[in-house]
Parts: sequence; structure tokens; C-alpha cells
Amino acid sequence: FADRLVEEANKQKFKGLVHSTLRNKWKYEVKIDGMCFASFVASEAAEPVNSGGGDDKKSQNALGVPKELGKEMTRVSVEDFKELVRDAIRTYERDYKMLNLILFPQVLDILAFEDRVLSQPGGSLLLVGRSGVGRRSTITVVAHIHHLEVFSPRMSRGYTMKQFKADMQNVVRKAGVENTKILLYLEDFQITENVMLEAVNSLLASGEIP
Repeated sequence: FADRLVEEANKQKFKGLVHSTLRNKWKYEVKIDGMCFASFVASEAAEPVNSGGGDDKKSQNALGVPKELGKEMTRVSVEDFKELVRDAIRTYERDYKMLNLILFPQVLDILAFEDRVLSQPGGSLLLVGRSGVGRRSTITVVAHIHHLEVFSPRMSRGYTMKQFKADMQNVVRKAGVENTKILLYLEDFQITENVMLEAVNSLLASGEIP
């Protein structure tokens, strides 16, 4: 999906390579322009594939893929994807608060990108941009769609590594012990000490807080 590529020229080159490979090696033409790839579009109503006895079907999705490897992607038109996101925003705003999120093409691309990353076990994102561009809103929508609890440290005067470590341990306990689907959202102003970055790196690398 070229998610790790930054420059538009590199993304277009990647897209050209995909088209060329599919056309020359597999004799297959695929429409990518005007399409979105996301996991929450896939129907979860289909019966899992059971490869033979035991609890296999409980650990596989509808395509027979082990669930620990993440969710399968579905290709959908931009207009259909936009309608799905609009419905999700409508339900969130009805139950919680207004988001005032405008769904122009770049926002839809970001939502699909965040969905693909957060659909992976242990998926993590570094979101960079000016204040007010909608980073928190888009993450909130994706988390709501995936039924993820969103946790972000509540800042106060004198917030130190001690409080930060307690917050991180609380998140790890919820995810690991209570099996809660949770999303940890950290912003730059919440990192008040350099040692906090070491704790975040450890959490991403090993799932533990030193």
C-alpha cells in the first residue's frame, strides 16, 4: 500500500511497479486508482474456515488466516468508503461529541492508512503535522470503528516520569491481563522528560515498561 513511502513520486513509482508486475507476470489488470483498502469494510459475518477439528475456526478469519496475523483487507471505492466513515462518525457524534471532521480525499487516505496499521497486532503510528490538521479526530474515528478504548495521559502540573510510568503500566495491564482492546495516544507535549521516550521505545520494542 506504499504506506511507508513519503514522497508522492515514490508512491507513484510503487503503483507503477504493482501494475506492471500484475500485468506482465499474472496477466491481470487491477483498478487501484479511486479505491481504498481497509479492514473494517470486510464482513465479519462469514463463517470461519475450519481446517480440521479442535478450535481452529476460532483462531482463523473468514479467509482461513490466523487472527493473530491481523485482519484481511477489502478493496472498496472511495465513495463507498466515505459513506462507511460518515456513518461511523455519525454514531460517534451521537454517543460522545462532535468531531467536525471534513472528509476530503486526503483525510480518507489517512483514515484508510491508520486502519491498516491499527489492524495489525501491535501496530503503531507516528503522526506528524501542524496543530489542528485532524490527527486526533481521525484516530478517534478509527478507534471507534474497531471498538478500541482510547487512553491518553491526563496532564497536570508536575507530571513526571513516575506518573507517566504508572499510566503506561495501567495500559499494559489492561491490554495484557484484562484483554482490553486499547489504543495508547501520546502527544508531544505529554513527553515532559527524555526518559519517557525510552519507556515508549521499550513498549514498542518489547511490550514492557522498564
